[in-house]
Amino acid sequence: MESRIEELTSQLNQTNKDKSETSRMQRSADKVACNATFQLAKSNWQRAKLEDERKAYEAQIFKLVAGYGFSSAFLSFILFISFLFSKLGKAISNPPSAGQNVKPWIISRKH
Repeated sequence: MESRIEELTSQLNQTNKDKSETSRMQRSADKVACNATFQLAKSNWQRAKLEDERKAYEAQIFKLVAGYGFSSAFLSFILFISFLFSKLGKAISNPPSAGQNVKPWIISRKH
C-alpha cells in the first residue's frame, strides 16, 4: 500500500511538472503572437501613412502641372516618371547582393 501511495504521488508530481511546463510554453507562445500582431499593426499603419503621403505628393504635382494647362495624359506621364525615379532611387540605395537574381532594366530586341 505504501509503495502504491509513493507511486501515485510521484505520478502526480510529474503531471504537475508537465502542466507547469506546458503553461510556461503557452505563455511564451502567446507573447510571441502578441508581438507579431503588434508589429503587423505597426507596419500596416506605416504603410497607410506612406500611401497618404504619396497621394498628397501626387495631388501637389497634379495641381502644379495642371496650372500650366497640360493634358491629363501628360500629367499621368509625369506621375509615372516620378514613380520610376522613386524606384530607381531605391534600386541605387539598395543594390542587389551578389548572386541575387536581377532583372535587366532594358530588354534589347533582336532585329
